[in-house]
Amino acid sequence: MYKRQEKGDYQALNFYYLPSRRCIILWSQKCACTSISKWIKASFEEAQQSGKKQSTRTYLGLNGYNFDNIRNLNPWIQSSGGEIQHVIISSRDPVSRITSSFVNKFHVYENRTIFDKNKRIQGFAKLFSKDLLQEIRHQSGEKRQRGDFSLEELIRYLYQQKDDLDTINPHFTPQISTEKRFEIIKNLINSNIKIHPLRVSNFSEDLQKINHSLGLETMPSFVNSTRLPTHEWRFDGTGSSASKRVSVLHQEKLIPNARALRELLQKKSDLQEQFQQLFQYDFALQNAMNELSDH
Repeated sequence: MYKRQEKGDYQALNFYYLPSRRCIILWSQKCACTSISKWIKASFEEAQQSGKKQSTRTYLGLNGYNFDNIRNLNPWIQSSGGEIQHVIISSRDPVSRITSSFVNKFHVYENRTIFDKNKRIQGFAKLFSKDLLQEIRHQSGEKRQRGDFSLEELIRYLYQQKDDLDTINPHFTPQISTEKRFEIIKNLINSNIKIHPLRVSNFSEDLQKINHSLGLETMPSFVNSTRLPTHEWRFDGTGSSASKRVSVLHQEKLIPNARALRELLQKKSDLQEQFQQLFQYDFALQNAMNELSDH
């Protein structure tokens, strides 16, 4: 196996601390984080001064309200002496989330493709792509251009790296990658703090409930960053598109959606087993949030 360079200590689950509403928001990349940032800027005094030069996320981080390590979240809440009354947990179906990451970072973002002059692969995605393609070349001897792999190959690569996920950018890894981190969520659910699910699949409905509970009113629209580049393009829900490399998808003007990956997982039992192992705690998180929303 190709030996990757160590890239850093990443975690997909981060949290905002917003004392004006005695609230914590757990958030992850590719879980409506842009929409959540817009809602925070419009609703919480801690973000009112964030402007055009800095994103809300960056502004909150520089001012001590955004944290990237949930390992000490429970002790931190306990030490606050009951100051925290609300915890909002954003979550997304893992199939939808990884499909969105693949499409937006390596194929089509907004209405631009990776082959357009105005579309550049972001630095972290370029680094991930380089490692994945190095692994493909190590195994098969095949040399490909940047970003030219399939969604299936991305998932299989992540599975190969399952014991080293903290060194991979969190756009591509599970929201929760270990049992110990899922225990943090379970402890929160079993505490006296009010837990608010914020599911991407029910974003508007869940946010309305949160607004009512926190005495807020702002309802930002959900931001979906994928649009068809031209009328010739189409979203595709067949499993074969999840196995096609980006160059082929571009040639055929196809954008695979979550239904395509679900169909592929049903057809390939080994891939489905790998996916279930990789995202087992994300599925557990989604189930927990669904149960809470039903109560």
